[in-house]
Amino acid sequence: MSGFILKAACCGRRPSQFSGYQGYQRADLITRLLTERAVSRFVVAPEGYGKTSLVLDYAETTFGWVHVFWINGKSPCFLRDLDAKSIARDCMNADEKVRLVVFDDVPVLDSARAQVLSDQLDELLEAGVEVIVVCTPRGDMFGQLQRDRLRLSGHDLILSDEELETISEVGGRTSPTPGRLPDAYRVPALVWQDKGESSVRFLKGILKEPMPADFLLATCSMLVEQCGSLEDLSDLGPLDFDVVSELAVEYPHLGFDAETERFETPVFEPADIASAMRGFTETIVSSSAFAARDELAWAWANMLTARGDDYGRACDVMRSLCPRNKRSLWVAEHWCAILRSGCFYEGALLAQAAYAPDKESAKGGKSACVVLGALCEAMLGDHVNAVRLAKRVAFEAAYPLSIRVGCLIVIARYGAETMREHAEENLTSLARAFSAVDVKELTAWEALVVLWHASRRGMDDLAKTWLDCYRASIDTTVLSISASWLFVAVNELYQEDREAQMASFLGVLKDAERFVRETLAAIEGGPFDFFTVSAALSMERAHMSGMPLAEGPFTTSALLLLRRAEVSLLSQRARADHDARLEAEQGGDALRERISLGASDALGGIASVKMMRNVPILSIRMFGRFQVMIGDRPVDERHFQRKHVRLMLLVLAINLGRDVSRDLLAEQLWPNVTQEQARRSFYTTWSKLRRALTLSDGSCPYLLRHQYGCCLDERFVHSDIARFNEICRELLFGTPDVKRWPVLYSEIDRDFSNELLPSELGSEIVARARADYRGRLVDSLIAATQSLIDDGNPKIALWFARAAVSRDEVREDAHVALMRAQIANGQRTAAMMTFHACRKVLAERLGVDPSPETVALYESLLDGE
Repeated sequence: MSGFILKAACCGRRPSQFSGYQGYQRADLITRLLTERAVSRFVVAPEGYGKTSLVLDYAETTFGWVHVFWINGKSPCFLRDLDAKSIARDCMNADEKVRLVVFDDVPVLDSARAQVLSDQLDELLEAGVEVIVVCTPRGDMFGQLQRDRLRLSGHDLILSDEELETISEVGGRTSPTPGRLPDAYRVPALVWQDKGESSVRFLKGILKEPMPADFLLATCSMLVEQCGSLEDLSDLGPLDFDVVSELAVEYPHLGFDAETERFETPVFEPADIASAMRGFTETIVSSSAFAARDELAWAWANMLTARGDDYGRACDVMRSLCPRNKRSLWVAEHWCAILRSGCFYEGALLAQAAYAPDKESAKGGKSACVVLGALCEAMLGDHVNAVRLAKRVAFEAAYPLSIRVGCLIVIARYGAETMREHAEENLTSLARAFSAVDVKELTAWEALVVLWHASRRGMDDLAKTWLDCYRASIDTTVLSISASWLFVAVNELYQEDREAQMASFLGVLKDAERFVRETLAAIEGGPFDFFTVSAALSMERAHMSGMPLAEGPFTTSALLLLRRAEVSLLSQRARADHDARLEAEQGGDALRERISLGASDALGGIASVKMMRNVPILSIRMFGRFQVMIGDRPVDERHFQRKHVRLMLLVLAINLGRDVSRDLLAEQLWPNVTQEQARRSFYTTWSKLRRALTLSDGSCPYLLRHQYGCCLDERFVHSDIARFNEICRELLFGTPDVKRWPVLYSEIDRDFSNELLPSELGSEIVARARADYRGRLVDSLIAATQSLIDDGNPKIALWFARAAVSRDEVREDAHVALMRAQIANGQRTAAMMTFHACRKVLAERLGVDPSPETVALYESLLDGE
């Protein structure tokens, strides 16, 4: 008798390789297996669909592992015993009462071995033994051999709506929304586990299945492209009908619809796909229409860019799947389009990954990586790195004009004084040479230099030059960038109360407004253009400052587009900032502070008419001691002696970056006077606040006011209220981090241990805000406590729970959180004392008893549970 078969006997316990495995109950599928026990049952699906998990559950539920054999098809001993045709006989000799034999992970067999295994299955069935075979679609060679079998495919194993809802409730885990969720998104491996951890494992599992080369090419192409058509796939290499049919039937994760001939897969990061493809790359390339790996990567990236809205993923594809020495050439061809798409985070990563200074490569490709990296870093707020990159090529006449201009503008905007002056001299020299040429004859980059030079000479020259370029139908991107400059200049004039100077520019502004509206309307249904959106955002900001619009406000769809662009840019900056922090923590360069800019500060903001590079940050401290600082200089406290000046700044800080209605603000600050008196008081207080925040040059860049509202400019203001909100969001919705969260606790203890404006008494506004922030902080601390307990960090949880109770001892849920943290730390006596303290304070302060849930928690301590 084979020793392999003897070891396969379970003898009342799970197979050793699954001893610690915990799966999910799939009752409906087990029921299906139970209804067809007299025939062979095949569970056929790609890796990650829960095949083995289902059969484990079946064996445990139905037989308790008694009289069960679990045969590992990956073992070479399986093929040895299969060739000996002894598996069925050995199982029955090893256990006369054998009831179930499972053939797990059966490999792809040739026709002769498939016939032998089929005969072995029949022999077991004739003896009254149940059999289950687990294999991948390529390993299922038994359709003609087991005609009356039960077959569960990948489509049978995907999760139902009920299972998705159940999984979402386990441990607070988040899962896709059920309902009309496509089958491709219901694969168990992608829902049961955290996607970041399971993606690579899932992809490696499905790609290691033995596949024909053309099938492997189609699979990888679909994963890279995410969505597309059969025609897209056929352009990459040969694709026959059998391959298409199998994609639709056996591989639900590819989301292929044979009727429409379209596919849509779940989102997998190109880096994960590249990791899974390692070892199969040459096979994939050999079956494609391309001679090398870089050509296939180019084809994939170009298919993404052909859609017009997928440059971010195209950058990731080139960074992950194309050899380094070939990436720069693709960058040279696409860097302008990457900037227009607004994919600055992905563009910066690709530029860094493509630039190879130590290797000989195309000069144009290397310089394109430099300008792309410099402009992307500038947009992401890392001005130090942007200038560092731009210096490499800005002053070299051998590089193309487009490369030099982009880098020179970055240096002119963000460089140190000497270098900035050098860049401005170069741009001025170029502009003078181009000014002698008729505007209609200028190329796009030449026109941009001329417009930049005009912006340096003042509003008059900029307006006139822009109008000349507009009438000459200069490149739309250049007109959009310079329109941003124009509206930035207008915004500054209104901010400085110099509206009277606008009379001579109204005609140009109407043309600029018309141009922005037309270009914005053109991209609403087409490819995204960040420079057009930037111009529209600059125009909107100028309007907020007081500039009248000839055609009224933007349409709702246009406004939604602008807001999405702003959110996208802020999200990219947050990701870049997160990467920088990780790099600093891992011993990289010191973390550079990223400048917070609005989305309207696109390339237009890089060379605005009035440079804002020297604007110091306004810091507002409201918790504990009230303090206002401009840069490192405290603002004289005498400016804030009047109560309403402090309160106005408080309301604006609470709504940092958001408009506050003038009338509403006046009503809040002066609730017991007439509307006219409140309005007059508003203007008086606004003037005092503006005077307090005015810089030495007479400007006040921090306060924005337009016809109906006012706000603080979030680009130049840092408020501890904003930081408070960030901390609360991280504690409520973030993932517990054993390194990060103690730092947050220390920051809360240091900066937010006192109430909001504790010395401000008798103000209803402050009282409401104070109660709101206290409640939000306690909510966040309680949520953090539970998250840390669930994540296995009870000691840190204890800190947060104690902080919650100390800030609001009347909150019963804070006491409960502390009890749970003490229990998790084994402090049962302390938890009982916490309950008694809670009961006492509730009785004395509120006249109520603890809730039944709290009492039940206490009684569980008494019972020793």
